[in-house]
Amino acid sequence: MMRRAPVLRLCLVLLLAGCGQKVVQVKGVLVKDGVPFKAAPTDVVQILFLWKNEKGLSMAASSRFNPQDGSFEVLGPTANGVPPGQYRIAVTGNHYPASGPDFFKGELEDEKTPLTYTVTQAPVQNIVIDVGKKTVAPQ
Repeated sequence: MMRRAPVLRLCLVLLLAGCGQKVVQVKGVLVKDGVPFKAAPTDVVQILFLWKNEKGLSMAASSRFNPQDGSFEVLGPTANGVPPGQYRIAVTGNHYPASGPDFFKGELEDEKTPLTYTVTQAPVQNIVIDVGKKTVAPQ
């Protein structure tokens, strides 16, 4: 059993590293009808980039959101970006502790979201997600 531990650790490291797959930094700003979406420091705003991997499994990459100016950075599976490809973007928000409906009325949740973005090969990409207009555009 002890001999399996190093092999399992190596497999885990390779899995988390994506086996050398290229990743791209995606950053941007969350706006509502063109105005930066600002939240209270205790509010929880979550931006998820959703995709299916080469085996067809659903994957999600979380983002770091700044409530002061609406900026965000997509962290990805290894906290350094996401692989190029087609993504659906889910956005949710609520007060903490949870009270009342989602800021976006559930319209931008995982299965309902109309927001999509294609991450290209460019190493850094800046985008604007407009939750009022339900659009995603380069910045």
